[in-house]
Amino acid sequence: MKKKIQITSFISLLSFGILALSVLLITHPFKDEIAQHYLSKISSQTITYDNIEIGFGTITIQHANISGRVSAFVPQLKIYFGVDLSAPYLVQPSKILILNPDISIRQHEKRKLLHSKNKKQHHSSLLGKLFKLKTEIYARNAKLKYSGSNKYSITSRLNIRFSPQNGDITFLVKELNYQNFKLLRNIKGRIILDSKSNKYPFLISNSNSGNHNWQAKGKISKNFDSLNLYLKNSGVPEELQSILAPYIPNFDTINYAMSLRLQFQDRLSFTYFAASTNSHIHHPKVSSKVIGPIPFKVKLSGSLSVSSGNLEVREGHLKVFYTQDKSKHTRIKFSLNTQDILDPNTLITSVISLPATSCDAIKSSIPKGLAPTIKTFNTSGGVMGTVNFSITPSQPEKFKFELSNYRNNCILSNNSPMFSHDFLKKRKFTSEMESEILSPQQYAYFKPSFSKETSSHLISAIIANEDASFRNHKGVNFSAIREAFRINLKEKYFKLGASTITMQMVKNLYFSQDKTISRKVQEIVLSQYLESQLSKKEIMDIYLNIIEYGPNLYGIHDASKVLFGKSEEKLSIRESAYIASTLTAPKKYFLNYCENQLSEESTRKTNRTLERLHAMGSITGPEFKKAISENLSFTDIGLVKAEHCPQTISSSRTVSYTHLTLPT
Repeated sequence: MKKKIQITSFISLLSFGILALSVLLITHPFKDEIAQHYLSKISSQTITYDNIEIGFGTITIQHANISGRVSAFVPQLKIYFGVDLSAPYLVQPSKILILNPDISIRQHEKRKLLHSKNKKQHHSSLLGKLFKLKTEIYARNAKLKYSGSNKYSITSRLNIRFSPQNGDITFLVKELNYQNFKLLRNIKGRIILDSKSNKYPFLISNSNSGNHNWQAKGKISKNFDSLNLYLKNSGVPEELQSILAPYIPNFDTINYAMSLRLQFQDRLSFTYFAASTNSHIHHPKVSSKVIGPIPFKVKLSGSLSVSSGNLEVREGHLKVFYTQDKSKHTRIKFSLNTQDILDPNTLITSVISLPATSCDAIKSSIPKGLAPTIKTFNTSGGVMGTVNFSITPSQPEKFKFELSNYRNNCILSNNSPMFSHDFLKKRKFTSEMESEILSPQQYAYFKPSFSKETSSHLISAIIANEDASFRNHKGVNFSAIREAFRINLKEKYFKLGASTITMQMVKNLYFSQDKTISRKVQEIVLSQYLESQLSKKEIMDIYLNIIEYGPNLYGIHDASKVLFGKSEEKLSIRESAYIASTLTAPKKYFLNYCENQLSEESTRKTNRTLERLHAMGSITGPEFKKAISENLSFTDIGLVKAEHCPQTISSSRTVSYTHLTLPT
């Protein structure tokens, strides 16, 4: 009973003291001094404010402005007090609540701080003040901006709580942006401040849904100028999914590991490591099939200037592991530099180097779906080379591409019947080929009308139009590929393919008509291989006998008979020039046959072909003049016109076939 009376008396006394304290705080001469005293405990900046409101055990400061190294505007700041007989004015702030602060840090002032001799003491003394004060500090919906002297900045919105009692800092980053690009959102974490080591451990995670949650741990230095971060077995962050969506078929099957080391100085230095065993890629411009899994590791180190956007990857290594043996890999080295990563007018330069590598290693590292035909080859020998690449995003057509130290000693062989001597030299069909013969071009290859006696003028006209260096290259014209790449970047679609006659022969004989990077890579490899197996004449013969000359019209023998009613070896110079000029779009130019006359466009194209033949010395001056003035006369095959022409004139009467459509 006596103990209860004592407790009651103590509570009454405490209540009276708090009431008296409140009356004291309301007294005008003291309230500014009290607020300024406790604010100075946690900041060495100059602080001004518009008004102070006193409540029971609280002080509310309106429109506080902080200037100095860090500038801030705080619409409302609340200080909650408790009784502490040892504290000034008999009270101790128990909690400081900062609402909607707008905080700005300028890089040039930050740099001066980071390079000062007393930077460690500054951080230590700041945390020391906060721990000594024993006050919980909570900033709600804070906007933080870190910027340099120009337009670039990092901005974030977050909640952050400093708790001396728990010895930690907890936070929720609602969003983190670099300019208008969202880097992260909904990230929560905790930093433990009572570590006995020289680094504070921390743990962060996101709050995404499904399999794309992730959790990372690491350590940050006590003076907050460097950190190490580790992430393992995580899904793809939602922030990256919108960027990667065109290439990743299923995000739920992907996991990866990552390590990141950062140093916050005048530049943000980083070392980055990532690895994955089950990544897949699918994009119609890359391949018609899903590519993967792709087991890889990547490591790179460099720096980034936040204010200028200057990015430098000094050294990067990419290891792509064998699809069947993960203990072996193909390694690629690379570097990258740009003065302003977000400026479309900036120049981006890169060096990509393949050290001396066995061709078998490269083949073994090709993931499923990327180059299935190449995977069927046996390989020996080696290859190496360095690519120097530069591009300005706003002017992609002005890119520069140089190949140096290139050595290719790869030797290919293939036991497939589709690459056998009997198939390539003798055109023999075997039962093993049944599953391989899929296209009209491949069926045309086995026609009895396969011709080896074509007009020399037609061959010259096709070379003049399609591949002027045909007789000199070894299957591929890399200069033409570089030029096509430049134009395709400018137009943002596959406008040009830079295919040689050999590459066109390979495409028609082995592949579908899909325009993909995968098909183009395979064309390049197979063209070089077939140049070692076939003569130029054999390549030209195959090409002429399998390509399309009109709707369902394959092979030069049938094309000559349908268009001009004669065998291919009897084609005139102008007829040869006309056929060569139609190969870029044979179905389109077949309308000339339907209408029994050349369009203005076809006339121009045919005449340009004749001019090329004359300039190359393939025809003489008199032959050129005769061919220019010659009128083409198409044959009139009613059945062909009825099947493939939307409207034809045959035997002096008009016949409409409006129900028919040209093949696409």
